[in-house]
Amino acid sequence: MDYWAVYSKNPETQAVDEEPAYYNIFDTKNGVIIADANWRNDDSQKTLQWSELMYQTWALANVTAIAHAAAGKGGGPGGPISNLRSVVRAIVTNKGTRGAFEAAYKANGLVPGQDGPDDWQQWTEYSHRNFFWDMLGTDNIKGVIWLLNDHAAEIGKKEITKIWSRWGRGMGLDLCGKPSGVEGFPMRSWKISLVLINEHDGSEMPATIFEKATYKLHPTFGDRETQVIKKPPFRISEEGWGEFDMRIIVSAIEKGGDHELTHDLNFQQERYEAEHKITFKNPKPNLLEKLKESGPVGGGGEENGVKSTKRGDESAKKRKRTEKGVDMEKLAESLQRLGEDDLLQVVEMVHNNKTADTYTKNDVEQGEFHVDLYTLPDSLVRMLWDFCVEKLGS
Repeated sequence: MDYWAVYSKNPETQAVDEEPAYYNIFDTKNGVIIADANWRNDDSQKTLQWSELMYQTWALANVTAIAHAAAGKGGGPGGPISNLRSVVRAIVTNKGTRGAFEAAYKANGLVPGQDGPDDWQQWTEYSHRNFFWDMLGTDNIKGVIWLLNDHAAEIGKKEITKIWSRWGRGMGLDLCGKPSGVEGFPMRSWKISLVLINEHDGSEMPATIFEKATYKLHPTFGDRETQVIKKPPFRISEEGWGEFDMRIIVSAIEKGGDHELTHDLNFQQERYEAEHKITFKNPKPNLLEKLKESGPVGGGGEENGVKSTKRGDESAKKRKRTEKGVDMEKLAESLQRLGEDDLLQVVEMVHNNKTADTYTKNDVEQGEFHVDLYTLPDSLVRMLWDFCVEKLGS
């Protein structure tokens, strides 16, 4: 036998009531509670709430099943209390709950009471958000929520991930609670979204400055270790038992480059936020306009992350470098004539000698490296000039 049936008895004859007031099935093998009948007309004193009654019986059923199996009495198998995966409310008579389901059915073009034998409807936060949350507030489902919250320490932190129903035949609740396989670390469900913070009022904004987000999870996620999301809010939903540092690579629009973030995934709080700052240098016009929607860009006369200067100042800078024997236009042409190995040395020289004002961009997808020669320090300009002369001649 893979389950335990618990029902009430007549207190006078100790025989099973013809219509038992309490009749529930606890499937210890598959992690399922089937709550069938839990009421009696002459109940004047209730010593336990439904959620507490279900938990205590579930815990007892698992412990008893394990003990019976060990003694060779059959009745197993049992398992850890945290193995609870689903709760079924076999009979729903509560008017509020039935009303919520009726509204959901009608709003989705379904006719209550006329579905066929296999017409089980499924409701999740993502498929039917409003109705999903409405149903969580009904009395029948609140009892399951109390069960999960009151005994999170024993059964692990779980949440309802799916509600499935059949009109007139009750409903079931799927829990994110399958065993993790690691003692003391229950399976948990989690999700992450990316948003922008408006510096004007602190409100959240859609992260439309990015065209995609690439999540790099722990290797134990297997085929799901790398996930690419291409639409705001770039939400990823997963389940697991471990905490780890996650890499998130966000790719900006208008070839604004890839920017890597490190997120500390942990379960210390029910909900938490982490802020990351990203710096864009010389973003293209469309990206720049998107950035301005969330707050000021630069400051003190800055534009595109680099201080703007008057045309006369730029001309003076160019003349100054020309007077030192460096023809900037010729230097740019010479760099483009270098071979692949020589260009790798140039990139290394730029990285090793650049300053805070230097603009560079490494476009991995296109295999290109960009540098604004006029933002390089004079010493580096001279170094590049001498290198080109050495490789290409004067």
